[in-house]
Amino acid sequence: MTVNSILQQEKEYRNQTEKRARNKMSIALVACTLVFLAQILFSFIYAGVLYYNPNYAEGYISFLLDISMYVCYIGLPFLIAWLLFKNSKKDNKAFIVKRSAPKKVALFITGALGCSYIVNLIVFVLFPSINEFGEQLKPVAETPLEIFLCFCMYAILPAILEEWAFRGVLLKNLLPYGKWGAIIISAILFGFGHVHPKSIVNAITFGIILGICYEYTGSLKIPMIIHFINNAISTLALLVPEGSAIFYITSLSIYVFMGCGIAAIIYYKNNGYKHHKFTLLKPNVNGYKLSIARFMKNFVCNFAIIPYILVFALYFYMAFLLEL
Repeated sequence: MTVNSILQQEKEYRNQTEKRARNKMSIALVACTLVFLAQILFSFIYAGVLYYNPNYAEGYISFLLDISMYVCYIGLPFLIAWLLFKNSKKDNKAFIVKRSAPKKVALFITGALGCSYIVNLIVFVLFPSINEFGEQLKPVAETPLEIFLCFCMYAILPAILEEWAFRGVLLKNLLPYGKWGAIIISAILFGFGHVHPKSIVNAITFGIILGICYEYTGSLKIPMIIHFINNAISTLALLVPEGSAIFYITSLSIYVFMGCGIAAIIYYKNNGYKHHKFTLLKPNVNGYKLSIARFMKNFVCNFAIIPYILVFALYFYMAFLLEL
């Protein structure tokens, strides 16, 4: 085999790898576009249901409607994406690495959550104006059934569905083409699913932490647990009255988790975190690994991003109008 034939073969491998990466990103963007379209569609359906049945806006029925809508506009688009990823051309050289749980799982979970709180605190200090946006409405839950459905809607379902969608579907299928590119892109798409500017910034940083945890452990269980704890704390803080003992305990727990984050950083730095750092999927696809810059270039140049941006802009504009 001559040098020219080797170079030609390497060029073909690179072109095939970039084409597969663009196809994967197209599927990811289509899935997120469908999420926004589904949210718009189900918002009109929800408004129509409340128009003909105003009593559904209160009590446990309102939570059941919210849960049904949430499952539909998150579950269905990413089910389609999962099927498209599953039926897309596979690379036989990419394989899943089965790993064991990290050292000191409890410290790993609480530390990861604490690190996300620390990062969000730094962002808030640097950009305090974003805190003016995205005030979350307090859910009205009085009966035990309503409280349970509220936790299902805001804590349990997001931890399961969103982790399966953004980490188990998007991140997993993008990992072979660049670890950090996959983590950042999936986190950005995860953040854009939260409409308000403050929520977007916090969700992106939280998504990066969750993506790192998924890539590090090779399992969705730990990101799901971290996501659940975070949402459960937020939901509990909204449900209990301000000034109550539970409210102060919930607020104090955030600072406890920050301390755990610092402790986890120190522990894993001194006890072999790097010994366990290897990617979930084999990094080199056809002997060529996409860099973060190339990954981002393909993402920006992808034509599938155009409808995604248009639908997101429409969705953001509608949400802004509804708040006025």
